[in-house]
Parts: sequence; C-alpha cells; structure tokens
Amino acid sequence: MWNGANKYVAPTGEVMYYSCRDDGLHRGSVGLILDRKTNKSLMEWEPINHRTIRARLYHRFAKLTIVQCYVPTEDAADDEKDELYSKLQEVLTYIPKRDTCITIVIGDLNAKAGSDNTGFE
Repeated sequence: MWNGANKYVAPTGEVMYYSCRDDGLHRGSVGLILDRKTNKSLMEWEPINHRTIRARLYHRFAKLTIVQCYVPTEDAADDEKDELYSKLQEVLTYIPKRDTCITIVIGDLNAKAGSDNTGFE
C-alpha cells in the first residue's frame, strides 16, 4: 500500500496524499493530510518524487499552493541533496503566477538544532 504515489481515505474522512519510494524502503517519503472540509477545496495534487509533493487548493481570496518536502540529512550524498534542492526550486518556479498568491513550503527540513557546530565552521 505504501509504495509509489497514491491517496488513502481514512474511515473518518481525512485524506492522506503520499509519495513513497518504489523500492519498498520506507524512508524519505512524504505525505499531506487534509481534513474532509479542506479536501473539498483541493484542485489538484502532484507527486513530484518520493520526497516532494505539491497540492493546489481553492481559498477564499486566492488559490493556495502547498509544497510538502522531506529534505535529506547532512549525511546524505551530495548528489541526493542537490537533486532535491534543484527539484524544489523547479517546483517553486513553475507555480502558476496568474492565480496563486499564497505559497506555503512545509516539511521536514532536517535542520540541525543545538550549539555543536563541529564540521560546519
């Protein structure tokens, strides 16, 4: 059930849109859960890759775009991180300007917390 991109409708009406790896490894995946009312406002959703999805919704004043992403940790290979940031930039660049004035980027950005900056000087 949790391979590729799909949606899951909970018995209570919430909908989870997700994009996972196709190789069966359950890591680096991303999802977005909408309640029943918000889901009625959904115009479209697009799985970009297993780390990024985009959803467009109707809003009272404008159309809303949500970009949900899961960023690799600092320990990941440079090409994996570069690919994610490149794809994220591409997604943000191609958001329709004519009908979207609200864009929200959310996700697990794997930021480092704390004061130990060893290796990051």
